[in-house]
Amino acid sequence: MFWRILKKDLKRKKTMNIILLLFVILCSMLAAASLNNIVAVTGGIEHFIIISDAPDVMITMPIDQDLDKKLIALPEVESVKVEESFYLSPDHFKLNGEKHKDLINGTGFISDKEFGCKYFDAQ
Repeated sequence: MFWRILKKDLKRKKTMNIILLLFVILCSMLAAASLNNIVAVTGGIEHFIIISDAPDVMITMPIDQDLDKKLIALPEVESVKVEESFYLSPDHFKLNGEKHKDLINGTGFISDKEFGCKYFDAQ
């Protein structure tokens, strides 16, 4: 019974069925394009992480400790990078010779030549 009703409906309303068919085709194309973009971005993120050499863990510690030698001795650790940096507390900032009172957090500085993670800007 359902098939007979559907068959009669398809014969009578051809314009509406063509519009529905075009809509279904358009939706299918958009779904396929979205899936393709998701796959491309997912693979691209993994590739970016590998070539940028992004660290899994970052530890900040005083320079007088030798934790890097202890870490590299562990079998689970593949590599260790040491980057020397310095940190300025808000008490050391001055603006026009006066201490800046609005600063709450300090600022850390590191050389771009020693920075472990690679960024893709002009070379």
